[in-house]
Amino acid sequence: MVAVVELTEGHVYRLPNGREFVARAADGLYELPSRAEWHAHARAAYAVEAGGTITFQGFDTGWRVSDLRDTGRSGALWAHAAIGAMKEDT
Repeated sequence: MVAVVELTEGHVYRLPNGREFVARAADGLYELPSRAEWHAHARAAYAVEAGGTITFQGFDTGWRVSDLRDTGRSGALWAHAAIGAMKEDT
C-alpha cells in the first residue's frame, strides 16, 4: 500500500490503526464512510477537510490524508460482499 496524496472516489483506504473507509465525494471534499455507513448510504462521521485534515464529526483526529493507504480494493466489492451475505441468510 502506498501513501495517499489524492483520494479516488470509491476506493477503500486504511488508516494506520486499521480502520477502513471508502472515499465518497461530497461538496467538493471527501467523506470517509465506514463499511456500515457505506451500506446504509448514511452520512459519514469521518471526512477529509480542505488542507488534508481528517475529522470525526467535525473534530480534528490528528490524522492527515497522507496517513491513509489505498488498499487496492473498491467499495463496490463491499456491496457485493453484503449481497452475498444476504443471499446466504435466506
